[in-house]
Amino acid sequence: MKKAFDREFCDCPRCRRLCQGVPGWFMPGEATKAAEYLKMDLILLFKDYLIIEYWVSSPEDILVLSPRTARQDGKTMACWGDPLRDSPCKFLDESGCMLPLELRPIECAITKCHKVFARNPREIIKDAWKENQTEIDIVYPKEES
Repeated sequence: MKKAFDREFCDCPRCRRLCQGVPGWFMPGEATKAAEYLKMDLILLFKDYLIIEYWVSSPEDILVLSPRTARQDGKTMACWGDPLRDSPCKFLDESGCMLPLELRPIECAITKCHKVFARNPREIIKDAWKENQTEIDIVYPKEES
């Protein structure tokens, strides 16, 4: 069975600039694995390193997890066109990304400046989140009515 994505990463200046602006989206389950690697639980990882982004959809928006940027500290939800997104990813430190390639958000791990996808990667990621909101429910529980 062919996978939707193969993890390939390009380290050219053009691709590395993405780490300085709008971080990629995780697939469901990937944030939990990143938390385990960093020896923390998902809620703590969310508090310090993640933010909720969304795909505008009808009847409900689809929520996804993404690394927060350095300027998004204290926020829970990203806003479209938010200038705070345009800063370094929180997973970046002086030696590069804190996560190995296999644990980076899928959108980061597949970054290759010359790669062409038959379908927008965010559509595929959004579809996966539509089917599985488990991690969102953990970090951003819905209030009981």
